Amino acid sequence: MKKNIIQEQSINDKNYQKLKELFPHAVSLDEDGKYIIDPQKLQMSLDPSLAQIKENWYGLN
Repeated sequence: MKKNIIQEQSINDKNYQKLKELFPHAVSLDEDGKYIIDPQKLQMSLDPSLAQIKENWYGLN
């Protein structure tokens, strides 16, 4: 059985959708259909004794 790769949903899309289901207040979509994850809201949803979110920011000036 052949799969139509163009129409098949990517693994990343499935993962983002699952995150949105589990943490609807921390994951949203922008007007272009890209996922936006708010790390502070996500961290508030998790038990701090079991999880820690570390953010690495890089920038060019």
